[in-house]
Amino acid sequence: MATLVLVRHGQASLGAEDYDVLSSTGWRQGRALGCYWKARGERFDAVHVGPRRRHRETWQAVGEGLQGPSDWPTFDHLAEMDEHQGPEVVGHYHQRLAVEAPTDAAGSTDEVAQRQGYLEAFQRLTRQWVRGELATPEGLEPWSTFRQRVDLALDRLASRRVAGGQQVVFTSGGVVAAAVGRALDLDDEQIMALSWRIRNASFSKFLVSEGRFSLDTFNETPHLGTSDLTTFV
Repeated sequence: MATLVLVRHGQASLGAEDYDVLSSTGWRQGRALGCYWKARGERFDAVHVGPRRRHRETWQAVGEGLQGPSDWPTFDHLAEMDEHQGPEVVGHYHQRLAVEAPTDAAGSTDEVAQRQGYLEAFQRLTRQWVRGELATPEGLEPWSTFRQRVDLALDRLASRRVAGGQQVVFTSGGVVAAAVGRALDLDDEQIMALSWRIRNASFSKFLVSEGRFSLDTFNETPHLGTSDLTTFV
């Protein structure tokens, strides 16, 4: 039996010019995970990093928390563990995301309500996309192709397993949710809904052996001891 650990990236820079950069909170989350693993004496036989900058920076932050132990393997790039293109699909249908924010008597906008309204509209559109009710725009990856890509990557990782060993992958929430969906036989809509609840810098563990891929633990964050480190974007 071997263990595959999937880590969701730390908090990215939502609303900034480049989302694909860890925020200061994201760096703290990654370092906290590294410190936690160091204290527990966790060891990994292989380290894989998805293609995004936020994946690589999370790996780097965890390494800083580990303080560069000699047994922290050099990572290899794993492009197949990239996030789905739901945000790009929703961006294509951006007019459907128009949300009127309530205003007070002075005419100021309720930004919290506007943000919540946007999130609800975003989730509604992504549900429609995975159900096939919204066509995938030309040039973007369909949801079904994303699922197939992740499954193939998981198969390859399982084939590299070492009995009693551990591999770790730094990736995104949609990939983690797809892996959980595979283990628990969830449908596409359940997988998408699950992805919205995966915390930044959380880790989920899967047990892998010949013909077996099962969930051991999900969305763990014992290293995030304060509420300000618990984030979802």
